[in-house]
Amino acid sequence: MSYSFILSCNAFLRLILLFYSIKTFFKSVFRAICESVFCRF
Repeated sequence: MSYSFILSCNAFLRLILLFYSIKTFFKSVFRAICESVFCRF
């Protein structure tokens, strides 16, 4: 196991975590928008 491989794997995991947190954030925002829109009707 080389050091560069560990670095790239770490960066890849960090990218996956970032994508997952952004996805959950947008999902909660979308749910809040939908709830506010449906509460108006």
